[in-house]
Amino acid sequence: MPEQAEMISDAYNAYVRGTTGFNKLAARWNELGLRTARGSVWLDQSVRLYLDAGFPAGLLHVHNPEAVCGEPGKCRKMSHYTYAGAEHDAVIDDDVWDNYRDMRATRRVTPRRSLSPVYPLSGLIWCGYCGSRANTATGRQGPGTAYRCQVRSRRGVDHDPVWFPRTELEGHVYEWLLEVRDEIDAIAAGRVVTPPKPKGPDPESVRKRLTKEIERCTAAIDRAFDAYTLGDADRETYLRARAKHEKTRAKAQEELDALLQQDTRPTDPTPFRETILGLIDEWDTISVASKRVLLARLIARVQVWQGRRYEIIPVWTEKSIIDALPVWSARNAS
Repeated sequence: MPEQAEMISDAYNAYVRGTTGFNKLAARWNELGLRTARGSVWLDQSVRLYLDAGFPAGLLHVHNPEAVCGEPGKCRKMSHYTYAGAEHDAVIDDDVWDNYRDMRATRRVTPRRSLSPVYPLSGLIWCGYCGSRANTATGRQGPGTAYRCQVRSRRGVDHDPVWFPRTELEGHVYEWLLEVRDEIDAIAAGRVVTPPKPKGPDPESVRKRLTKEIERCTAAIDRAFDAYTLGDADRETYLRARAKHEKTRAKAQEELDALLQQDTRPTDPTPFRETILGLIDEWDTISVASKRVLLARLIARVQVWQGRRYEIIPVWTEKSIIDALPVWSARNAS
């Protein structure tokens, strides 16, 4: 039905923007009187499984016949499954599906506590002296109203105490978003010159193309296998088709592996324009969890020092590749 197709498309796009999660989608669908194929109410798990399955993208999530598995019919290992092209019409296009999978990957590597945060900067604040995380603590306004270096508070290191009002720091982050928005506008208008981009195709486009090529080859191998088992193709034809697609898939996988080892991080904020504008527009209405996910896509870390000094390090700067700052100790305290 057209209205259901629009609802599903909206669900994917809202999840990609970070403005909703599976719980809210389930509640919304239940309010509309929608039910699963089995007639049950929607739960967050069932929404997640439905969107992950890729059916609205014109795909089927099937067990890979080449996966070494004793019981394919009972297998629950996600690594044994692959996406195959189907005959039904897609509700969403390839870009929406790719962006959804990227967001799912981002959330999978986000610490669980940060997926259900109490504060939008949870897990992003670091002590500028010793490089340890700065957690929320009791401030003048009560519990959770300040950030402080917990290692220093436990006397684990010897440096100046670090304490920063939480809402004040969140305000600085919002002001930073406004500054970055203006910087993007200046770049677009030619008032700011950015480093020249490397010649050649966009790495992200190449990644998506290679990923689709791998999926296409896997689906072609599956179809050849089905034709062979159903008697529509002889063994020689099946083996020839499999060898052809395996060769193409192996080449694409080799190129993808090489690409993933390259530093393809953006060197300016332009690629993050839509995320930044969305955050600014919905800053006061977006959920804390969604705000935390979107901020983590922009900010590598926020460093704080004594005297309410801070530095916001975006993901598109060289500083963002720092894995850990030098640990301060009593031996190097002045």
